[in-house]
Amino acid sequence: MTGATDSGSPSTPYVQGVRESRTYETRPPAPVGLVFVSRDPNASEGAAATRVTVECQYDADDKPPPKRAAADVFAVLPSSPELLTLYATTLRSDIVFGWYAEDVTLYAVSSLLQRQEGYRWAVGKHEKLLPGWNADWVVIGDVMGGDPIIAAPKERGTPLYWAMHGAGKWKPVLAAASLAQGAEALAAWLDVFRGEYKGNISDKDFVPRPDAVKAIKSKVAKIVGAGAVSPWLPS
Repeated sequence: MTGATDSGSPSTPYVQGVRESRTYETRPPAPVGLVFVSRDPNASEGAAATRVTVECQYDADDKPPPKRAAADVFAVLPSSPELLTLYATTLRSDIVFGWYAEDVTLYAVSSLLQRQEGYRWAVGKHEKLLPGWNADWVVIGDVMGGDPIIAAPKERGTPLYWAMHGAGKWKPVLAAASLAQGAEALAAWLDVFRGEYKGNISDKDFVPRPDAVKAIKSKVAKIVGAGAVSPWLPS
């Protein structure tokens, strides 16, 4: 699997450099930078972490969570340096943005434990793992309130997986080799969705336009690789 730098040159599967921040029409209506951090697995010890920013929105009245909040949450859930940094510095509230005919929600640290219910735990019963759920998975978001976006903090770089609910058992599909790569792919997706197509990538019957899907596939595949591009396309 290969990624890409901002210049488009091939690289190992992690993101290099800081991508230009951008603002899109998302809910609630005030900007925040989502900062994803990853490390080059081949870099020398002590090398600087990669920071990739995707600018979305949050409620202007929200306050940043206390720094201890992320540590408290990840004393219960599996953690990684990438997840701890993400939740200690950003995601002040749940962030929602359009995704084809659905919405995607990324969870705030304040709601992260509760948001594991129905996936990791039964509602109100956090003592026992639900059958079929991997103890090393953390749900950090969802598509249309059901299909989970899963981080795997025990794997190098904290890869992202997407899964479909209602299939009988969880079969996560790789979406990005790391959180940083996932942020870069999200930025590319938004470039097409909000930039090139102004949020209008579906026809009057809410069917995604083939030209828009082709443009998204081309940009995202350069980042995550052809084997991980399917979660970024309409189901």
